[in-house]
Amino acid sequence: MKKILILVSFLFILSGCDFFNEAFSNTVPMASINEISQNIIKSNLEITVKPYTLNHEEQKVYDDNYVSGSAVVYDITAEDILMITNRHVALPGGVSTCDYSVQTVNGTEADARYVFSSDLYDLAVIAITKTEELLAEVEEITMAVENEIMGGVVYAIGSPYGMNNILTVGKVYKYSNIDEVDFQIVLHTAPINTGNSGGMLINKDYQLVGVNTWSVTVNGTTYSGATPIVEVNAFLELVP
Repeated sequence: MKKILILVSFLFILSGCDFFNEAFSNTVPMASINEISQNIIKSNLEITVKPYTLNHEEQKVYDDNYVSGSAVVYDITAEDILMITNRHVALPGGVSTCDYSVQTVNGTEADARYVFSSDLYDLAVIAITKTEELLAEVEEITMAVENEIMGGVVYAIGSPYGMNNILTVGKVYKYSNIDEVDFQIVLHTAPINTGNSGGMLINKDYQLVGVNTWSVTVNGTTYSGATPIVEVNAFLELVP
């Protein structure tokens, strides 16, 4: 089994359980790195979205530009593994005809399907059919109930630029209004990039406290922006 985890500003390639040298332990607790690397990371899946149109023969004609992002496993039912991501990842450009696939931390790929989305939250749910192989490779994330406090330590995990399992660490800066949505988002300092959209933001207790979505500039400083967990939970209440 191969696990790759990169921490922005330090850059490590991890394999197995003995990951870090002593210098790094002064920055992030070793227990946190081990827990995230061995368990929490299983809730992060890379998602690939392939928009298509149908020609006159009802055959799929795929767009040349595929979309990749991140998804978080939030529920495992009797039949399905359910993941949350951003709507703009699941329906790029508003296109509603897409094929979906996901990749686990171990590199196992599976076809996925669209379930539900809301442009009010820029969130979506996709699903994969549960199998024994997938159950051994994924974990359901624990959802926080309340938003993370300002100054709280947070970790962002996602798949920027198509690289799976990227970890960055930061703190909650503040909650702020933006034009894209009608609620306050959480601004934080854990760096995110293209492909992080739909990825998890977790607190020091490894609970989901947000879904990373935006980059926001405040007074010349760029912060990462996430949909806070209270809004994520409100969105999930809408899922059929």
